[in-house]
Amino acid sequence: MTKKELKTFRMKAREIAQIKSSLERMKEEIGPKGVDYSSSVMKHSGEGSQIETAVERYILLEQKYLAYLADYTAERLRIEEAAEHLNPNERAVIRSYYLDRLSWEETAYTLHFSYQHIHRLHASALIKLEQY
Repeated sequence: MTKKELKTFRMKAREIAQIKSSLERMKEEIGPKGVDYSSSVMKHSGEGSQIETAVERYILLEQKYLAYLADYTAERLRIEEAAEHLNPNERAVIRSYYLDRLSWEETAYTLHFSYQHIHRLHASALIKLEQY
């Protein structure tokens, strides 16, 4: 596991959060809660009304979200398994920064370490993780 893979994982988490936010916004724009428009889209897909177009976009984005979420979950498990080979402090840094998506400052504050010590632990963890 490389630093690049961990950074990609962190960016994927941010992208998933953005997609989820977009889905929630789109759902509000489409209409009242509890209404299932997907069946009407399938029946009247040729008509192209604004609501049908919005529902189709929602369905496509939701499919993308679910696919990203499945990939994210699998990658998170892989990171967790690799982190088990680290010492507790290194593992805490990797989990806080990459899995919990805290900033470096938040990670240092949460773990009660200096900013410099957090980066030393991170560097040490990356060397060990490259073996897995």
